[in-house]
Amino acid sequence: MSVVVGIGELLWDVFPDGRKVAGGAPFNFAFHCRQLGHDGVIVSAVGDDEPGRELRDEVKRLGMTDEYIQTDRNHPTGTVRVAFGADAQPRYMIAENVAWDNVRWDSRLEELSEQAAALCYGTLALRSSVTRSTVERVADVSRR
Repeated sequence: MSVVVGIGELLWDVFPDGRKVAGGAPFNFAFHCRQLGHDGVIVSAVGDDEPGRELRDEVKRLGMTDEYIQTDRNHPTGTVRVAFGADAQPRYMIAENVAWDNVRWDSRLEELSEQAAALCYGTLALRSSVTRSTVERVADVSRR
């Protein structure tokens, strides 16, 4: 079986009215691939906190697996605060040093990477040496 893998940021977009929407470019990519009938999988990390548990639940509610979402006990679940300026254009405040900055390579990711038909990673995930290294290893294995 081949899968489409999105790796990197999985987070809550938090709007001024308090509404939260699951987001992050790799998650959105994997989710839309899934909607188109492909086996889309997100590889990321959430904190060991209530927002992380809620985000896992949302991923599953949307019909995806949370099998490759790691739990980081040392960093919070990622968020992006969305604000709108006087020009009605959105502005994004992206939290740093969060769980998805710390996606770690493991044997399960190696097995998944061997099945990858396509890979999408978020450029934000490259800001962290930990997640960047994992993205590079997933890409290397998926090319074999």
